[in-house]
Amino acid sequence: MNPRVQLAAKQTVNLRMNGQIKQSLQMLQLSSCDLTAMIREEVNDNPLLELEAVPDFSMRRTSRISNSVRHADALYAHRSDRHETLESALIGQIGVLPLQPAVRRAAEFLAGCVNEAGYLTVSVEELAPT
Repeated sequence: MNPRVQLAAKQTVNLRMNGQIKQSLQMLQLSSCDLTAMIREEVNDNPLLELEAVPDFSMRRTSRISNSVRHADALYAHRSDRHETLESALIGQIGVLPLQPAVRRAAEFLAGCVNEAGYLTVSVEELAPT
């Protein structure tokens, strides 16, 4: 018998979350209003903390939403002046895509088979090749 001594190295990686990482993840999941409420609660609980100013996120978000609604309304009003149909809008979008001619023809055909609500007006069986 020939006894041998063998040395092997094994490397492992373990990830552990400490309390600070858990708290950071919880804070990242909060909305701005909930985060503001949590900060105010911490300031009230801890006499060593002092709050300088809390931004009012609700007003900024409301003004951002109203600006985007006004912008969308202006775009929609501009589009409705042209009386563009869904089919012509889809064909216009298909026109800018880098498609092979056969795929482009199929996409334009499908755009013609869509009603103004965006639903196909033909059955899948009618579209399938025979």
